[in-house]
Amino acid sequence: MKTIAKPFAGMIVVFMLFLASSSVAQTTPHCTNETFQGRYAFQITGIAGGSFQTAFVFNIIADGHGVIPSGGGAQGFPGFIINNITLTGTYSVNADCSGQLTVTSNDGDVGIENFVLMDGGSRLVLIDDIPGDVLSGEGERISRNPETHCTNRLVRGTYSLKETGIEDGNALFSFVGKFTADGKGNGSNGSGTIADGPVIVNNLPFSVHFSVNADCSGTLALANVPPNFEAKTFNIAVLEDGKKLFLIDTDTDGDIESAVAQRLTGSDDSDEDR
Repeated sequence: MKTIAKPFAGMIVVFMLFLASSSVAQTTPHCTNETFQGRYAFQITGIAGGSFQTAFVFNIIADGHGVIPSGGGAQGFPGFIINNITLTGTYSVNADCSGQLTVTSNDGDVGIENFVLMDGGSRLVLIDDIPGDVLSGEGERISRNPETHCTNRLVRGTYSLKETGIEDGNALFSFVGKFTADGKGNGSNGSGTIADGPVIVNNLPFSVHFSVNADCSGTLALANVPPNFEAKTFNIAVLEDGKKLFLIDTDTDGDIESAVAQRLTGSDDSDEDR
């Protein structure tokens, strides 16, 4: 049996080592502050101050250099909602794509979030780093361009909707359904299933009204819900050119609920005239 000449065998070994090191380099992420750049939306839920159930949705601009020049959103507590929150802050991203975000609101409240970036900075998961708070959530990049403007036109097509949380201050609540949005502020063909404590109701019809602001925040309401089930109002953040929405319930009767709406892939009208 022939043997490989030693110089050629050595070249094979070197080449295999190169492939191995190249593979490691490709699978090991490396992040900097520039990885976290653009306009982002966040949805966070949990316990604030050791006792208060809360949910909030907000968006920020990350400048790629560790500064958050602006942001805003809304936060819900049992019995009341804080709207028109404004935010500024700073952040730091480590080479392993972990990091920390500090934001200060217009009322002086400070939030500190530990996070991990994913998908080249397009998504992240985060947890509050303040004792007494048990809060976690997720964020997604709306656009790399912080000057991106959103309109009602982005919200069009057929969407799934999933909502969970606390209803009327004490009852566990879940809702799953779908609706069709027209890109002009209205939705139709809404139908879903509600689990409100021990009560289950199927095929619950509703219509939708929504309004999207230039900064990709907005409002959405479920209307024409049959008697015995209250209508729902939400603050929203519009993601991925309207493919996804983060929502929190903004009713002030003790509801602490968050939701996600996702445009159905393959929907006949989702990309029409886009």
